Amino acid sequence: MNYLGRLKIIRSFKMNMPRLYALLISIIGSIIIILGCSDKGVDNKPYVNPYVPNFQFNNYNIATDLDWSQRWYTAGFPVDEYNSYAHDDRGIPVSIYNNQYYYHPFLIAAYGIGCLISYRQTNDSSYLDRAYVFANKLTQLGNRFHGGIYMPYMLSASIHGSGDVLMTPWYSGFTQGYALSLYSRFYELFGDSRMKALADSVFTTFMYTDSSSNAWTCMIDSAGYYWIEEYPFHPPEHVFNGFMVGINGLDDYYLITHNVECSELMMGGLTTIAHYFDEWRNPGGISYYCLRHHHIPDLSYHLLVINLLRHMTQISGDSTFSIDADTLYSDYH
Repeated sequence: MNYLGRLKIIRSFKMNMPRLYALLISIIGSIIIILGCSDKGVDNKPYVNPYVPNFQFNNYNIATDLDWSQRWYTAGFPVDEYNSYAHDDRGIPVSIYNNQYYYHPFLIAAYGIGCLISYRQTNDSSYLDRAYVFANKLTQLGNRFHGGIYMPYMLSASIHGSGDVLMTPWYSGFTQGYALSLYSRFYELFGDSRMKALADSVFTTFMYTDSSSNAWTCMIDSAGYYWIEEYPFHPPEHVFNGFMVGINGLDDYYLITHNVECSELMMGGLTTIAHYFDEWRNPGGISYYCLRHHHIPDLSYHLLVINLLRHMTQISGDSTFSIDADTLYSDYH
C-alpha cells in the first residue's frame, strides 16, 4: 500500500463538516502550526537572513485597496461538488501515477480558495467547512525550511520533454503563491490569527533566494533581477505564468499587511517581467512558456498570460503591462 495509507479514491463527494469543527479551529491552531509541517528532508545549510535588498526594482505604485472584483481568481464561482477530479474520502485532491496516489498541493490550495470565494458569495457554511479542510491539509503536508513553510510535490516532474527531472520533494513558486493567497484571504475574511501566522510563514519563502539550497522557489539572477520559479530547475526555466501567479500571492498578502518588504518583492518581480518581456514574446505567434527552452504552449496558455499581464497593471498602476498584453494579443489570438 502506498504512503497515503488507506485512501479511498472517489469521484464525487458532499461534505457536511460539523460546526463543532470550526469552533475547535482556534484551540488546535497552534498545535497544527507546530506539528503540521514535517521535518523530512530538512536542509542542513545554516539559516541566514533570507531577505536580499539589492535586487533590481522600479518604484511601482502598488495598490493598497483593490476591490474584491479587481482581484485575481475571484470569478466563476460558486463551485460545484468537484466531480471532475480524483480525491480522497474527504474530498482532498490527489494525483494518480502508476497506480499510486499523491496529494496535489496546487489543487488543494486552489480548491480551498474556490471554497472561500463560494462561501463569500453564498454564505453557505459547507463551503467554509471545506475551505478549512483544504487549508489544514495543506498545512499538514508542508515542510519547514529557512523559517518558512514549503508545500511539497511528492511526484517527480519533467516538463515539455526536456529530459530534466525534478526529484522529490520539490517546491513551486506557483503553488507557494496559491498557498499564500489561501491563508491571506482566510485572514482577510475572518481575522483568523492562525491563518495570518501561516501566511507569514509562506511569505518568508519568497524572501529566500539561495537557489543552491535543497528547498527554494525564488532566486536573483546574475543581473540582479528577482524571480519566482514555478519549477526550480538548474539552470532556471523562468516560466511566465507561474511567475505572475506568485506575484498575485504576494499581492493578497500585501493587502492584509501593507508589508514594505512584500511591496519591494512585488516591485522586483514586476521589474523583472517588464525587463524580460521581449524574451517571452514570440512575434507573430504564441508567447513562449519559458525562457530556457522557448517551448510554445497552446492558445489557452497564451490567453492566460495575456490576462495575467493585464492584472499586473491592476496591481502596479503601470499601463505598460496592459500594452504588453495587447502586443501578445496582436501577435496571436
